[in-house]
Amino acid sequence: AYYMRKRYLRYAQRRLERIISEHSLYGALVPSCDEEMVSLCMEKMKEWNTTFDMQAYNFCYSKDVEVRKAEFGPETIRKVPATEYLEANKKTEGQWEENLGEEGFELYKLIWENEVYGYAGVVRHKLDPSCVDIGNYVIQEHRRKGVGRSLLIHMTNRVLERENIPTVGCWYYNHNSKRTIESSGYVSKTRIFYVKFQQE
Repeated sequence: AYYMRKRYLRYAQRRLERIISEHSLYGALVPSCDEEMVSLCMEKMKEWNTTFDMQAYNFCYSKDVEVRKAEFGPETIRKVPATEYLEANKKTEGQWEENLGEEGFELYKLIWENEVYGYAGVVRHKLDPSCVDIGNYVIQEHRRKGVGRSLLIHMTNRVLERENIPTVGCWYYNHNSKRTIESSGYVSKTRIFYVKFQQE
């Protein structure tokens, strides 16, 4: 994370150079909505003859998007008790391993015919607790059945009921996830760039 108060922005170029040099930084993940950091990085890429790659999409929920009904109803979603976290962690390939036990973290599962089809994790943003990130993981054999959509739709409704702001993201090259997220009422508002400070 890189942040400078407005009154110090005149030092931003030199400060960024110093940080990169002192910490031997190779690159950074830069959100496209951070115009100051994007501008700095564009300058540096030109100066150092480096480049950037696309890293991820950031989505925001839009009430204007028409969303078809979820394939699985809200009654299929159940909260995962802490006693089942280790089992869930294995099934999801450690997707929320760093969040397990954190304050404000919640884990849910979608159950159909007594079988777990997928999981959804809800994580509060540390810098802005009013924003809540929603992630999902669908068990391999149950993909392409609408499980991911159903988890996103129902978890989004829960977040909105609590008067919080739902956010979702996915890897830039994961086209299936992007389609799932967009069909659940989200629009891709910003991107995350992987900016390289050094030549490979």
